[in-house]
Amino acid sequence: MIFPNFYHLGLLIWCALNIVIHAYNLDERLEPQGPLGVRLDYNLATSWPEPLTKKGKQVLSKITDGQLWQMAYDAYDEMTTEMGRYGVRAKKDVSTGLTILAFRNEIILSSMVKGLGAFAYDYPPSLVSKSLQLCQITWETGRGKEGEIHKNQGSCGEVMAVQLYYTIHDSPLAEQNARVGAVLFSKDNQKLVRTPPCGTGRSDIWGCNLLVSREGLIVLDESIEVESYDLKDLAGGLDTIG
Repeated sequence: MIFPNFYHLGLLIWCALNIVIHAYNLDERLEPQGPLGVRLDYNLATSWPEPLTKKGKQVLSKITDGQLWQMAYDAYDEMTTEMGRYGVRAKKDVSTGLTILAFRNEIILSSMVKGLGAFAYDYPPSLVSKSLQLCQITWETGRGKEGEIHKNQGSCGEVMAVQLYYTIHDSPLAEQNARVGAVLFSKDNQKLVRTPPCGTGRSDIWGCNLLVSREGLIVLDESIEVESYDLKDLAGGLDTIG
C-alpha cells in the first residue's frame, strides 16, 4: 500500500527505510522529523513494503552528483535518527547502508534490508527478481559457480531502490538514465564512506554490480566533492500539499 506525502512543485522523493524490528516499539507510526522525510517503512516492519511519496514536475539534470552524495549522507543521518525514535539503538540492528537513485524529477532513498533474509528473492515475483535471475544466468554463463545468488542475498539498498522503482513505475528503469550511489558505515573508519555496487572488481562473486549494469544505472563518481543543496530550490522547489 502506498501512503502519499505529495509535493506538487519540484522534487519527488520516495523513501523506504527497510527493516523488520518486531522486538521494538511499533505501537505507533511516527512522522519523520528530517527534511528529506526518511522514515521507517512501517508496513514492511510488520509485513510488506510501503513506499512514501513526494511529488514534483521538473527534471533533475540540474542537481549535481555532489548534491546527490550530500543528500545520501543526510538521508543516512535521518535514518539513524528515525531508528532511535522506534527504540532501535543496537548497532547490529541498524542498517549500515543507504542508496540514492535519481532520475527525471524523482529521487529514491532506500536503506539495506535488515531482518528479512533474501527479501528480493522471497518477495512475490517481480521485475527485480526476474532481473536478479538474469544476472545469475549471466554469471553462470561466464563460468561462475552455478546456483550462486546475489552476494548479499539481494538485501542491498540498490536492489531495494530498484524494487521500489518498479513498484511505482511500469517503464524500464534502463530508459531513465538514472544515477545511483551508496554510502556505507565503515566499522574500520567509524564513518560513512561511499561504496561501489557490491561485487565490483570481484571475479569470485556477483552482486549489485550486475544488477546496476542490467538496469542501465550510472554509478556516481566516488571522488566527487559533496555540494550543499536547499530542498526549496532543487528542481523548482518544494511545496507541501499533504
